[in-house]
Amino acid sequence: MRPPRREGGRPRGALGLPLGPAAGVAGVLALLLLVLLTRGGQVGEGADFTAIDRPLAELAPLPAGPAVAGADAARRRPQVAARAITADLDRRWRASTALVVADWAPLGRPLTPGLVADVATAPGPPGLALAHALARAAAGEVQARIGIRAAVDAAAADDPPAEAALRARLVRQAECLAGQYLASAHPPASLTPSALRRALAGRGADLAWLRRGMEAASPAGCAAFGDTG
Repeated sequence: MRPPRREGGRPRGALGLPLGPAAGVAGVLALLLLVLLTRGGQVGEGADFTAIDRPLAELAPLPAGPAVAGADAARRRPQVAARAITADLDRRWRASTALVVADWAPLGRPLTPGLVADVATAPGPPGLALAHALARAAAGEVQARIGIRAAVDAAAADDPPAEAALRARLVRQAECLAGQYLASAHPPASLTPSALRRALAGRGADLAWLRRGMEAASPAGCAAFGDTG
């Protein structure tokens, strides 16, 4: 093997670059630059995704106060309870967003009468599973009305490989916003980890993001698109 070329008293490699500790650092930086260049449009996409969360900053905290009495009667009259919870969701989200959600047709669609009866009889505190299911539906509509869902659609169209991750974050954010409602309407004693696990077992709830929403001071705490966790 030929020894490294020397020029000006310093060894040089095959590409004519100086060898040594400083050259090693320079080589690493050059390699990183090459990787970034070859990634094309991926550089800076995190910042674009973070912007999806911006509408949340405009939302006020949901007003606190006990849930309507109908929620406590969920097991006996689930349809009546569902209407009462929907009206309660409307009142609180209207105070936060200045938008009316009670008359949004999609609110009633995710919960058929059979499903309402099913979630109304879930274990745990009365009405908790039903309130969670309706709160998740309302959260999805809030996301649509304030532009977050459209922003996700646009970002996914621009970057198809990122679509699955973007959709997953949209679902997490909805879970978090549902937690905002539960915390505003239910006493903390009914929202213990064990009570939530019992009421929501097997229902696809993301308890980590639900609790994040419960603990957040406002909907802005449900930012999901700049969060790497």
